[in-house]
Amino acid sequence: MAEAIATRESKSRGQRRSRVGVVVADARQKTAKIRLDLLVKHPKYGKYLKTQKVIHVHDEDNTCKSGDVVEVLECRPMSKTKSWRFARKVREAAAKQQA
Repeated sequence: MAEAIATRESKSRGQRRSRVGVVVADARQKTAKIRLDLLVKHPKYGKYLKTQKVIHVHDEDNTCKSGDVVEVLECRPMSKTKSWRFARKVREAAAKQQA
């Protein structure tokens, strides 16, 4: 029995999907909206089309700010809409220029 538990714990969880996107909204506590820009191949004509998908991300420390480019990892569902978690900031949002 102990051997079975040890082998189960030692197995890795495998590769998790990760995506890079832009923060669209960060108004809620511990949640951010991320826009993913995707290229999808048309099934009949083969042309690549630009599409966008918005996902909700768990951000424990509220570090995401609107306009940041971030990397997110897939995780277990945390709520009805959240199945991704914040991993790291790739790039800060460009500073707004004052006129």
